[in-house]
Amino acid sequence: MFGSELSSVSHFSALEKIYINLLGSPSIITARRYLTFKYFALAYFRKEKICLKKILDFGCAYGGFGFFLARKGRRSRVYLHDDSDRAKMCEEITRNGRYQNVCVLDHDGYEREGNFSLILAVHVLEHIRDDVECLRRLHARLRDDGYLYIDVPRHTDRDLSSWEKHVGHVRTGYDRENLRNILKENGFAVIGEPRYSSRKEWSASLFFQHAYYSVFDRLDRKYPDFRNIDELSLSRRLALAFLWPFYRAIMELDVVFHGVRGRSVVFLAQKIPQRSFCHEIMH
Repeated sequence: MFGSELSSVSHFSALEKIYINLLGSPSIITARRYLTFKYFALAYFRKEKICLKKILDFGCAYGGFGFFLARKGRRSRVYLHDDSDRAKMCEEITRNGRYQNVCVLDHDGYEREGNFSLILAVHVLEHIRDDVECLRRLHARLRDDGYLYIDVPRHTDRDLSSWEKHVGHVRTGYDRENLRNILKENGFAVIGEPRYSSRKEWSASLFFQHAYYSVFDRLDRKYPDFRNIDELSLSRRLALAFLWPFYRAIMELDVVFHGVRGRSVVFLAQKIPQRSFCHEIMH
């Protein structure tokens, strides 16, 4: 289950660890991002029988995607990198969970590693001011037939919200065509994107999602996850624990039948080998 590695964090009680190990991370945001990855990128890799031997979860935060792939592919080598202090949590999980195929990279380690089969950049670029340079550096770290999975917020014309500023965003997001062009100009060929649901399609399940989301919002306005779960009263924790499996199931069914909501821009791109890329630019 996605996020079950959090059961290795000493922060939780024994009962909370059992719950997380069975049902995964109780974070609405990360669950939605994972479901997009599962039914788009993972489905593609499985269909094409692509073996991912060396994976980088770039800007990994607490490492949810990396640890999930490490459990799924025991023969894969997974590297986690994040410049924030959240990397310390990844180190704790790696140590306590006895992940033999996971390595947490510091800045110097990140600079040394390369030849990745897959790089994940899930809601990372909107935090980086020089996003073009970041993409160039990721391109250099991929093997010639390597893949880049990228998930970012969709661009809006409004100013950054106080929440976005608080979590370190430097832009509201990206326009689909603009991001496609940026990737192309920096050595990537976009090979696919998920099906985005129309308002008509997702309106059928909107009532149920809105109802559950409203309850979650009332119970915990900061989203329920391990960072603040102990700040809630026991009654609220029990209510969230009871509701989460149902809400999680509704989100998954929504993605399966209706596709991905248009709030994000998601691409799977493949590296254009440097020689081919240079030849294309010259002609």
